Amino acid sequence: MSAFAEIMSKQVLVSIFAVIFTVMYGYAAKILLFKTRERRLQRKKELDDCISKGIRNRTIESVDDLILIYKGVYGHGADDISYRAGLSKTLRELLVGLLSGTSSEKSEVLNIKNRIKQFIYQIESESPFANLPTAERNLIVDIQRFTSVGDIAASTEKLSDLAGLIEIRQDALDRLQNSNKWSIPLATIGLVLTIVFGVISLVK
Repeated sequence: MSAFAEIMSKQVLVSIFAVIFTVMYGYAAKILLFKTRERRLQRKKELDDCISKGIRNRTIESVDDLILIYKGVYGHGADDISYRAGLSKTLRELLVGLLSGTSSEKSEVLNIKNRIKQFIYQIESESPFANLPTAERNLIVDIQRFTSVGDIAASTEKLSDLAGLIEIRQDALDRLQNSNKWSIPLATIGLVLTIVFGVISLVK
């Protein structure tokens, strides 16, 4: 076998390997994303069903019961407080589903609605602005505290800090969005070119 034929043979093998690897990588990524999404939806359904049934049959008596259920489903630790935003969102979604349904008596619907509203109010009063990032949440809580005691200078300083933080966040978001505009097209083009050159080398 000539040196040229040997080189071409190696190029063909490399191209075949590249095509196979690309296809397998894409398939594995798709399966992983699918399983992750299915796991997330399954956990959400389990949480919704458990809380809905618990509120209806009154086995859930307090916010502590809701917290234990939420942490049990998602596996949060005892000191993890990230559940607050997710729990409030879950209760709001249950409230929307309750009010949009027509299968229950009006008195029962009103009773469950009032209990859900009470739970939401209690969760948010204990941890206001739970949906915000920690830095922004702490600044807003400080502003509220300083405003309530009439410390205008400290409130103004905290407002300035909050404005600066928001500006930094927005700048980072803009950069991320700009990079994302090119990352997906470039990745797609790279995948297509890999397959095309692999096919061309096989044809030759």
